[in-house]
Amino acid sequence: MQIVADTNALLLVAEGDILTRLEQLAGIIELVVPQSVANELSGLAKNGGAPGRAAKLALKLTARSTVAPTTLPGDDGLLEVARRLQGVVFTNDRRIQAEAVKSGLRVIVARGPGRLAWMGAGSGSRAGHERSL
Repeated sequence: MQIVADTNALLLVAEGDILTRLEQLAGIIELVVPQSVANELSGLAKNGGAPGRAAKLALKLTARSTVAPTTLPGDDGLLEVARRLQGVVFTNDRRIQAEAVKSGLRVIVARGPGRLAWMGAGSGSRAGHERSL
């Protein structure tokens, strides 16, 4: 299963091993990072403090993932890649969640430290199902 990750989801790497949590929820996965997201992380990594450190950790995870090309910037690039691959979108951005669901894509969201949840069309689980991981 291809999981297409948004910047805000990748920044959760600072809270622990998100790959393990994703695999516990979705099974065997391939993490896909759109080029637009990788670019955003690179910019954030130049900042100091906790956000910069989280972005640097996320870039290390990105280096172990599949980086998918897109000519579109930001959120549009993420959605373009997810639609093209028919992948699962991993984001906490409500606008992206709504667009993904409208496109018939499944969505994984973080519901606090250590908790991931499915939402959206054809999630393979009950609507509103959450699982602490």
